Amino acid sequence: MKINLEKIRNGYFKEALNIRQKALELSMSGIVFADLSGKVIYANKAFFEMWGYTDNKEVLGIPIALFLQNEELAWKVLWEANRTGNWSGVMKGKRADGSLFDVQASICMFSGENDEPVCHMASFSDTGQQQQNDIGSRQQDCNQIQDFIMASLAVNSDKFKTLTVREREVLILTGQGHTSRQIASKFSISPRTVETHRFNLMQKLDIHTHAGLISYAVQKKLLLLEK
Repeated sequence: MKINLEKIRNGYFKEALNIRQKALELSMSGIVFADLSGKVIYANKAFFEMWGYTDNKEVLGIPIALFLQNEELAWKVLWEANRTGNWSGVMKGKRADGSLFDVQASICMFSGENDEPVCHMASFSDTGQQQQNDIGSRQQDCNQIQDFIMASLAVNSDKFKTLTVREREVLILTGQGHTSRQIASKFSISPRTVETHRFNLMQKLDIHTHAGLISYAVQKKLLLLEK
């Protein structure tokens, strides 16, 4: 997943995070963003509750490795995420009161246009509360949040202008909740052709999930264009 660094410098990355903050806060997973030095720059409500913190000053600006029992392992995991783009596994979390607990972690790396690292995003779940679907759900969280951010960035770009008329129509109808079959019926084309249009427009917008596509349509106010 690529992020345009020029847009980050212009403040779009910060704006994108603000736009999606409510979605992050509603997540049952503890979610953290960390800068390249490993210091926390954002943590959602679930993370605070999971670790037992109440004050931003206790979390923001603190190396993420300090919230885990094995700091050396934590730094190795961040390095691995830098190298491969993501890492998933079980680690020992260290709460504010010093107690330890097992967490299923998934760490993603946001990369810039030339594959240079931009920041980390980590998603945590308490394995004592959730034993099933850990890795899959954590990776889904990671992918969805990346696409929410990319959707926000795309809204502030000229990428929409690169879409064909048909791709724009498919985008609007997809955002309205229409299935491929329903869209195909509307335009007298095959569902496979609709899927091709959707694939092409997602590639152009650099959005890779259905949720991210809908988020883009909503933020672009495209759903007001046609009912």
